[in-house]
Amino acid sequence: MKTEKSKEIVEQALKQLYGDGMRDLTSEGYQEALSKLRAVDLASARRVERALATFLKDRIFPLRKRDWVKTSQGLRARLALLPENPYVRQDVKIVRDMLGIPDNQIKPVPGDPLWKDVSRHTNPENVKRVTEEIMAARWHAVHIQEANSEKISQEEETAGIISEPMFRSAVASAHVDLTHTRITAWLREAPSGPPPYDSSAVPLDWAVARMVERHRLPWSAVSPLTFYTLTENSEHVAKIAFLSVTTSYPYYRPHETDALTLSVEGIDEYITQDDWDNVWVRYIKPMQELQWNKRGMMPKGRRTVDILRLGKLLPLYVRKIKDKTGIKQLLENPGDEFDKRVFDMDQETIRRTIRELERLLRPKA
Repeated sequence: MKTEKSKEIVEQALKQLYGDGMRDLTSEGYQEALSKLRAVDLASARRVERALATFLKDRIFPLRKRDWVKTSQGLRARLALLPENPYVRQDVKIVRDMLGIPDNQIKPVPGDPLWKDVSRHTNPENVKRVTEEIMAARWHAVHIQEANSEKISQEEETAGIISEPMFRSAVASAHVDLTHTRITAWLREAPSGPPPYDSSAVPLDWAVARMVERHRLPWSAVSPLTFYTLTENSEHVAKIAFLSVTTSYPYYRPHETDALTLSVEGIDEYITQDDWDNVWVRYIKPMQELQWNKRGMMPKGRRTVDILRLGKLLPLYVRKIKDKTGIKQLLENPGDEFDKRVFDMDQETIRRTIRELERLLRPKA
């Protein structure tokens, strides 16, 4: 009985809001109809809004119930506060303790040989961070190889990058069983991220993946968080983009093209134009510049396509294909399709454009 009464109230409210016309229950349509009713009868508009509140919340606009912490706004805030997050700092210490990484490791000082070498090629304000990244990357590489049973030794040429004690801790930590009962409970659970962070056999990768899941971070935070864990320097997790961006060569393109596929994860209703501009600046523009440098040129001048010119001469090219004639014969007798006043092109431009159309449109054998 109560359900029937509720349906009747909702139906009356909808009729008062939309009349006999179409009931547009999109966010824009509902707000527009409500604004019109407010303009003529504010009291009725308030009654309608109250009557439809539960109906719209449960049936039409369920996302209204979303907690902002669970949206991209929450992720954006967590990443911004990540360097100072006390829980992450605590977990970093736990992971280092579980893996047996001494407190004084992977923390270079200005007198180190690697520090001096990096300082020759890096801005002074970045020397510490870059030196840490190199040392941490080498430690991590040794750790991975040992975990995968690839026995290695500390070669002389790497002595300036990773010390003997660091080498030993990287090897020893690779044999830590993070499923053991003495390990902290949250760390014992197998991660379920993308490879290689899906139940990884590499203890550090396992631990970092669990921290990503535990602190609700994007998988793009894995590398910075690995450096943070190894160095305890929170600078490594500053300015992580909250949109997760990956690139790959698409399988559906011919091998001869250099185009990349850009995948962006984390899009919801709070993403802005500025966020897309940041994706362009951080990812697309550098990739384009790299491609330009590899080719030794930028796309300009005659190297770029003039689609308008191609379109103008397409009827002439169609006649060439239909009559199976050459360009010379075509220009001698262009037919009605060719109008110099429209095309306004010299014969060399026409020849080049016909050849471009041939290369562009002829299918593969």
